[in-house]
Amino acid sequence: MAVPPRGTDDTGFRLDLISPKSHAYLNSSAGDQPAQRRVQGEQAVTVHPRDAAERGITDGQYVRVYNDRGQFIALAQVRDDIAPGVVMAPVGAWRKNAKGHSTVNAVNPFVFADLGNAPTFSDTKVEIEPATAGDG
Repeated sequence: MAVPPRGTDDTGFRLDLISPKSHAYLNSSAGDQPAQRRVQGEQAVTVHPRDAAERGITDGQYVRVYNDRGQFIALAQVRDDIAPGVVMAPVGAWRKNAKGHSTVNAVNPFVFADLGNAPTFSDTKVEIEPATAGDG
């Protein structure tokens, strides 16, 4: 039996966000190191081509990733190695270095799971759209 997501209401946020560790940062304490920032690059979000096409998003375009908790600006990476309906944005970047001064943490929930007081960042629903000049 599957456990339903925490937010099961129809909020209009149709994409499931996963936010794994980045390749260049052991944790966020390394997110301001120049060498690590060069390796990691800008905050990015990986999106399936079908989901990108439905939203008018192209590879390399800045997008706004948002939900009812917040938003962040990321560079779209349109790839077919992610499942439709899922987007992926690594954690570790610092707000002061991010476009719009916001990172993937802005959309993740603040609540803890009832079992073990674990974080619930793997239970995040978002929507994405092309960024505009006023977004960041």
